[in-house]
Amino acid sequence: MNVSRSGSHNYTRFEVANKTMEGIKKRYPHRKIDTSKNHDIEFRLDIIDDNALFSIRLTDAIYRFRQKQRSFNKAALLPTVAHAMV
Repeated sequence: MNVSRSGSHNYTRFEVANKTMEGIKKRYPHRKIDTSKNHDIEFRLDIIDDNALFSIRLTDAIYRFRQKQRSFNKAALLPTVAHAMV
């Protein structure tokens, strides 16, 4: 669970992450929830003022963690360029 927030709030992103994971565990009690870094799915919650966007990251862990070198196709955008475009 990855949370970012901007604006004035009376809670931390860590509190939001914990409560969100509690809600996911409550909704899907039969699923094994792995809170380590060896997970298959990463949830993301972006809070901007009074709005929230909940999403699932679709990229592989190699794109989230920079320990390993990545290779790109000739037509692929560099992550910094793609980020700037967004």
